[in-house]
Amino acid sequence: MDGQVNTSPTTYVLLDRNSGSFDYQPGMEFKDSQVVIKPSQCGPLSVKWIDNSALRITCEKCGLALSAVGPHPQGMGAIKIEYDGFPEMSSWETAPRSR
Repeated sequence: MDGQVNTSPTTYVLLDRNSGSFDYQPGMEFKDSQVVIKPSQCGPLSVKWIDNSALRITCEKCGLALSAVGPHPQGMGAIKIEYDGFPEMSSWETAPRSR
């Protein structure tokens, strides 16, 4: 993370019916109904189905606070979405100085 806005690619986490193709082209846009989160300046994330109705997105030292992700639903339709391991502050933020 270099902390500079708009210098990192955007990571999309999509929830969509399996079309049998994972060939997404750079710069491709997605329908809002597909996008779970769309963070910029984000390191590795893992995505795992907990069961047929729940998805967990885990920050793997991604350096991004969930508050910096922007819109991130707790569910999409009947699918519950959990977020795990996101830090309190993003890696480029500094803690407030104590007096």
